[in-house]
Amino acid sequence: MSGSGEAQQEKDIKIPEQEADAGGSRPQEMTGSEKNEEKQEAKEKKRKGRLHWKSFLAGILAAAAGMSAAAGVWLFFPLSASPEKPDSLGTMKKISEMVRTIQAHYYGDISNSELTENMMSGLVSGLGDKYSAYYSEEEYSEVRLANKGYTRGIGISLAQKDDGSLYIVYVQADSPAAQAGLQENDVLTAINGQNLDGYSVSEAVALVQDAEDDKVTVSFTREGTDGEQTVSMEKSDIEIYSVAGGMLKEDSRVGYIQISKFNGTTSDQFKEIYDGLQEKGMKALILDLRDNPGGQVSGCCDVLEQILPKGVIVYEKDKDGPEQTRDCDGKTPIEIPLAVLVNKNTASASEIFTGAVQDYGVGTVIGTQTYGKGIEQKSYTLSDGSVVKLTTTHYFTPDHRDINGVGITPDIVVENQEDSDTDEQFEKALDTVQGQIGDDGSSESQKKTGDA
Repeated sequence: MSGSGEAQQEKDIKIPEQEADAGGSRPQEMTGSEKNEEKQEAKEKKRKGRLHWKSFLAGILAAAAGMSAAAGVWLFFPLSASPEKPDSLGTMKKISEMVRTIQAHYYGDISNSELTENMMSGLVSGLGDKYSAYYSEEEYSEVRLANKGYTRGIGISLAQKDDGSLYIVYVQADSPAAQAGLQENDVLTAINGQNLDGYSVSEAVALVQDAEDDKVTVSFTREGTDGEQTVSMEKSDIEIYSVAGGMLKEDSRVGYIQISKFNGTTSDQFKEIYDGLQEKGMKALILDLRDNPGGQVSGCCDVLEQILPKGVIVYEKDKDGPEQTRDCDGKTPIEIPLAVLVNKNTASASEIFTGAVQDYGVGTVIGTQTYGKGIEQKSYTLSDGSVVKLTTTHYFTPDHRDINGVGITPDIVVENQEDSDTDEQFEKALDTVQGQIGDDGSSESQKKTGDA
């Protein structure tokens, strides 16, 4: 069946008219042989008539089948009649013409798969929205894993020495690297046979990420041992630690938590550190969201549920439907002084977090104006496993503030000076929460809500 979309031509089907008596005279009497001949002719006419009607009905059925098939194509590919639309017949014809022209005249090698993938990417980029994107099935598998809070790797963190050599600063417990015997301060010399001289940290990490069949070979030297050693391992799903924290050396009453991004494991990691700090007697908390690009809104809301009072966390509005809310049950509202650090790179889900803290008055926001991304994206899987991510939702803070393109203005604006080693934003946050802790070690909020 052709999928060209061309309309079928209608055929003129004429039903033979019955022959009338030309003169209106009475038929003459016939002999027996003539009667037999007439009977034979009548039978033949009937036979031909039946064949004609069968052919006519067959034509009707064939046309119906063709129209049904065309309707099926129409339902599956709802092509537009407008020549300006990307799903129009004219556009499809133009694409086919371009492909034939490229195949006929392009000098270099042609990868049909790359042409197709880039064509899909181009369609999404035509929206002019930097947050919408197209992913192949393989590309999105990595994105999905990262959103869940994991990456495919061997479980080490690298840093670079002044002489350019790369060394291990952290080995995750029970990771492939730990099981293979790698240790902190080991100096890496090669990954999968590729010498690391002149490599940056990101380039070395890429060698691990791009390793085929998940097999990774690491060569290294270790202080106190002779020569180079080599170990092999296979990559596995490694949990991404997006939360770090502890009690401050500057003031053992104040806890510090940094969230680098919100993903599927952020809430659990936050809870573990937050509960641990409370057990150590934390009287105030500094929460650092600087340079946090956002991430999953659900991950952000799950953290907020651990510190907000009962109420709306964020309002969401999509293209057509009514406004929706994400709510907090308010079972564990924070009762100690809180400062939230932000800067120009605090974006998206981090701004949902900051806006909620500010609107409920549970903390002091300190730093510089935030990025201003008040929209959310959702991902849709296509029939071949590829994915298109589209901006679908506009969100608003609990006080219904629209921050898209605007950002959040801190309660206390503090700029860090580029030529200074002092983190003035952090110092201001520490000074602020220290001022809210009473002389007896209790916070102002605890005094206001203490048991009678």
